[in-house]
Amino acid sequence: MVDIKSRILLPEKIYALEGMELNIYFENLCLPSPDMYVMDVNSEKGIHMEKYWRYTAVSEEETPVTFSRLDYDCNVLNSKSCKVISCGKNNKPKNNIKCLFIGDSLTYNMAYTQMILNLANSDSVNIELVGTHGYKHKNTALKSNMHEGYGGWALKTHYENQESPFVFNGQFDFQKYMEHNGFDKVDFVFFFLGPNDIVRMQNDEEINDLCEYNCKTYDKIIKNIHAFDNGIHIGIATMLPPSKSQDSFGFSYGCRFKRHRYIRNTHVYNMHMIEAFDNKIDNVGIVPLHVMFDTENNVSWDERKPNARAKSTVRLQNNAVHPSDEGYAQIADGFYFYIRNMSAVK
Repeated sequence: MVDIKSRILLPEKIYALEGMELNIYFENLCLPSPDMYVMDVNSEKGIHMEKYWRYTAVSEEETPVTFSRLDYDCNVLNSKSCKVISCGKNNKPKNNIKCLFIGDSLTYNMAYTQMILNLANSDSVNIELVGTHGYKHKNTALKSNMHEGYGGWALKTHYENQESPFVFNGQFDFQKYMEHNGFDKVDFVFFFLGPNDIVRMQNDEEINDLCEYNCKTYDKIIKNIHAFDNGIHIGIATMLPPSKSQDSFGFSYGCRFKRHRYIRNTHVYNMHMIEAFDNKIDNVGIVPLHVMFDTENNVSWDERKPNARAKSTVRLQNNAVHPSDEGYAQIADGFYFYIRNMSAVK
């Protein structure tokens, strides 16, 4: 296995939208923690902050940016460059865009999917969500929040489980899914999975075996979807890194699962997804949600006493993998940036 410490987890392209803020958080790009070295950013645009690079596009533009790790003698340990591709605010798709989101509890929550609808509505962009789960408005003037998100599910569940809406007679069949549910078309199919795939992996051999299975399974799913319609764009989202503190894992799992193992699994998983699907197959791309997620401020927390004898409370993170509303908003931004760039009329 490639040493994960030698990798900076960036795809070739990251997407942005004119007038909206994009942050790329250093901690989510590499292991070990950036506290153990210096992170340097080289770009003609944006601002280099302590924990992230911030960029807000002012037009349709392409911005090269390089992220480097330095030791404390200012020697470059490794570097990775990418391009930030920004869609102009007025480069809107002419037609209705139909999107299908396939996921786990983060999708079942329906927060980020509703936020995508809100973003589209504020920009006068017509996005429709399809799926068999969610909330369907009786008033057809309102956009229904539909999806295929199921709490506790992994990619294997969607692909193999007879309860999956995509499995018919033991086989994943996207065409039958569409016909069975009366869906005429879909422009984007997004997969946003990972936490339930990796959480039980306790060593590198297990996580690598899991990644190999998922990459092969995605290959089969891609071929199956494109056999129905090769014009469908398939977006595979990278996994969100977990909440920053071990406290969140303690409150969520006791001593069962630990942050240090989970964050390593996340980096290995995202490395495999980027290597397998970033700019490798026509109409398939990586949605790099991991780069833009704030694990310190946009996660669930509460105020509680640090111990029984304490008189005052402190702020403690209390959920390992489920974000706050602000975190869901960052997820929505990432998907929306991707949709707008892929469907932009120039």
